[in-house]
Amino acid sequence: MQDSRIASNSSQRAAGGPRSPLFWALTGLAIGIFWLLFTFVFFTVRQSAALSVVLVVSEVTCPPLLLDNAFAAPVLNAVLYGVVAFILRRILSFRGRASVMPPPSR
Repeated sequence: MQDSRIASNSSQRAAGGPRSPLFWALTGLAIGIFWLLFTFVFFTVRQSAALSVVLVVSEVTCPPLLLDNAFAAPVLNAVLYGVVAFILRRILSFRGRASVMPPPSR
């Protein structure tokens, strides 16, 4: 009986993983590294409409790529994703607590 309780707790923790700011920071780091490697590989490719779309998508998903220091872009993107996740988590948790709280008594 106790084993099933442990399993349910571990599945609940795993479900909360993607909400963690650390998870989103690591996701931002991975996205930044992906776009950095992608732009290095396709640096000498002839300009085309498809490449223009890819560059716009990379600048939207990794805004630090617009800076001159390309090697700091993945780390800055990780910080950006982590901070945004932290702020959204705080806002949503505050909003959830505010709707559950009973009205003030007189």
